[in-house]
Amino acid sequence: MERSELKWNAKKVVGEHYGTLKLKSGQLTADKSKVTAGNFVIDMTSITCTDNAKVGAHLLNGDFFDVAKHPTAVFVITGLKPVTNAVASKLNYNVTGNLTIKGITNTVTFPAIITVKDGLVTAKADVVLDRTKFDIKYRSSNFFGGLGDKAILDEFTVALDVVAQAAAM
Repeated sequence: MERSELKWNAKKVVGEHYGTLKLKSGQLTADKSKVTAGNFVIDMTSITCTDNAKVGAHLLNGDFFDVAKHPTAVFVITGLKPVTNAVASKLNYNVTGNLTIKGITNTVTFPAIITVKDGLVTAKADVVLDRTKFDIKYRSSNFFGGLGDKAILDEFTVALDVVAQAAAM
């Protein structure tokens, strides 16, 4: 998991911010060349904003991820559906799982490129999440009027680049 990388991107009306997160732990189970299950614990205390330290500090508090109360987020895979006739190095799975942020669990589904070779699993995906489903409503125009160019879009993206030793079934 230490070779894994998570990058996030959030947009607002007049700009955007970028940053990183770290995995605390995780496991992927594979049956030969196919991933069958998995889970990840994300260290929310590791969240950084690479373009603005002040924004990064703000993400830690109650307006956003409230990491003092919720230091981790958890993703548990509940389904992996192979994409029919997938081409090598292209999206080959639709992953479904339960994501818990701030103690709130929602089902998410996203396309991914997953490969298993010599017991090593790599997974790459861009996961689009709606922050308001996890009670993160700060400057959301869906909840607050008159924000103008101070509004922050509800959806943000986490780019996953996970590398893990596969646990055998």
